[in-house]
Amino acid sequence: MFQTYNGTLPHFPSDSLSKLCLYRFFNLSHLSLCLLPCLLLCLLFLTHNSLSGQVESYALSSPEIIEVDTVSRDAFQQLDRGNYEEALIQFNQLLKNNPYYISALMGKAKCLFELGDYTQAFDSYLKVLEKDENDVYALEGLGNTALYLNQFDRALNYYRKAISIYPENSTVYYSMAVAHLCQNDFKKATDYLKTAILIHNKNGLEAPYSLLLSYVCYAQTNSRSRTNELLSYIKSFNFSQTDNWPTQILNFIQGEIETTDLLASVVSREQEIEAHTYIAFKLLFDGMKEQAEQHLEWVRSIKDYRSIETIIANNLVLDPKA
Repeated sequence: MFQTYNGTLPHFPSDSLSKLCLYRFFNLSHLSLCLLPCLLLCLLFLTHNSLSGQVESYALSSPEIIEVDTVSRDAFQQLDRGNYEEALIQFNQLLKNNPYYISALMGKAKCLFELGDYTQAFDSYLKVLEKDENDVYALEGLGNTALYLNQFDRALNYYRKAISIYPENSTVYYSMAVAHLCQNDFKKATDYLKTAILIHNKNGLEAPYSLLLSYVCYAQTNSRSRTNELLSYIKSFNFSQTDNWPTQILNFIQGEIETTDLLASVVSREQEIEAHTYIAFKLLFDGMKEQAEQHLEWVRSIKDYRSIETIIANNLVLDPKA
């Protein structure tokens, strides 16, 4: 029915190593003096590039933790390269001697999440909480795994605790919006999306996925005035001046390109799934429910991949409210 991209199927791409969250102090006692200049250069690089041309990225995974020693460094390098099975083996080796080695537990959880083993990932995050019940990244990870298991109330409970500790995490607000959207609570979903967008804008970042999810909420509620306001807001950002994905989707919902143009621009299965999802909601908003359902049915047919879009497609019933 639809043209299918035949490239390699991606599974939850991890952030690059330069963007890993170094939220625990480095154990400098294990560093030789010759490594300190390299460490300082890395930190300078992170500071210089932290806000340069970034947009939000929702792979729904807890920030990785780096502690500098040979084995854990190699494990995180494997994780960053997408070698999740190899990284998982190394993290398990680290945990043999210390079952509560936090960095290894978090790395193991990330690997399991990327490999689609959400139940085991959940258990690994729980072990982190046994050591620190206020570990915000473990709480976010628990919320993410519950979300991907379609346990939306459970996910929301963990997300609420995470933002009570660190209220500036826009990714958590976005994730909470997804959970509420899948429960057909569009009012709460849009409220959390507004917060996510505000936090991103305050930090000089763009928030295209939060804008797209807002469009989904308005399409479901048939709120034309709100949708027009949203489209005007999107237009003010001049996303069309760049070629970065998901700019093409934003151009599409604004009516600047056709469905065929959007589908022709995809370069991965991940992008193809996103494209079909948002095509469906534009068709729904335009009153073409039957055609919209066909696109969502195509997304639902994808069984070997999980993403925000597949979660939405499998949990939402197209039923715009007058």
